[in-house]
Amino acid sequence: MSVTGRSVFQDKATGKWKYEARVPLLGGGYTKRQRTAATETEAWEKCNELYALLKSQSSSRLPMNFRELVNNYVEVQNGYVKDSTVANNKYLLDKYVIPVFGEKRPADITPIAILKFLHELRERGLATSTVNKIRSVFSVVFVRTRPYGMKIENPVESVRPLKKPDHEKTQVEEPWTIEEARDALAAVVGTQIDAFVHISVSLGLRKGEVFGLRWRDIDLDDGVIHVRENRGSRRTIKKVGTVGTRMVTGGLKTKASQRKLRLTNVVMLSLMRHKELLKAQGRIILPDDFVVLGVRGKPMHDASLYKLYNKICAENGLRRIRIHDHRHTAAVIALSNKVDPIVTSYGLGHASFEITKRIYAQAVPMLSTEFSERIADALMPVELGGGGAISREGANV
Repeated sequence: MSVTGRSVFQDKATGKWKYEARVPLLGGGYTKRQRTAATETEAWEKCNELYALLKSQSSSRLPMNFRELVNNYVEVQNGYVKDSTVANNKYLLDKYVIPVFGEKRPADITPIAILKFLHELRERGLATSTVNKIRSVFSVVFVRTRPYGMKIENPVESVRPLKKPDHEKTQVEEPWTIEEARDALAAVVGTQIDAFVHISVSLGLRKGEVFGLRWRDIDLDDGVIHVRENRGSRRTIKKVGTVGTRMVTGGLKTKASQRKLRLTNVVMLSLMRHKELLKAQGRIILPDDFVVLGVRGKPMHDASLYKLYNKICAENGLRRIRIHDHRHTAAVIALSNKVDPIVTSYGLGHASFEITKRIYAQAVPMLSTEFSERIADALMPVELGGGGAISREGANV
């Protein structure tokens, strides 16, 4: 068994318990020690003591290059920042920054070189928001070493974030029209993602919320669905120092995300079909089981979802939009059909109505059209068919 920097295991040959402590040196590289103990409990106690000792003795020499500085960043963030945050940052550093600056001494990295690097990233097709995120992570590696006595200047501080050009496209796709949404729902019927697409398009759930649904969250008799959990892929740093991904189940994005929604007949039918499909595949459905499963009966992974989704879109001539844009499709269809924006906000699980208004008001021109038409109707002379009054809240009375 192991935790960060510590391992305890039993020697099969001798039966004795061994423990090992590993600590990254602040100047780069690792130091490790291995010892023997009589019992597993003693091994863990002594391992923790050894780990603390090695950390206190770790070298304080300046890193020889930026790659070593990144190792320091990962080490000093341990226990202070979410593991997934550090892993996400290391992923960006490994993919974009280290190939260019990894072997350079921190003191030799100049603002001019960084600015050139950022512009080159954008020329490669990265969105400005992604480039600026890389810049931010680049900077934080320098910033987080300062509390540990390293007098290293941060060259990124003087490099401003890039401004998004007017012609740059957003990653958000135009939501499906009602006709496109109907075609998509028809195309997935009977497939492994039948229920997933019906729920994401018809109810506007986030991908992780659909993945997090269990059968106990769905009441087909009363026709309601409870959104309680989130399940999605998270980056993690492996023992060897590389970044990998794993599926994690946890809490929802915000408190407002926990909600109860009415099941439509279309969604209920898709869930019934999905149940029959799972039974035909030999699955025994239990209340705590996840709803969305892969063909092998395991909870579906992101990669499997995208593979099936892309295949169905291509085979059926569907305009492919991002999975997250299913949610935008649900929102725009609701608002276009005059669902109260506050009700829409609750259905989407937004933390506040302001979020819904900011994202979708411009996407639904008829909201402003209805506003002006209702005022015009109220002000129209009675002999021309008008004469309605408008209350303080803006509703005809």
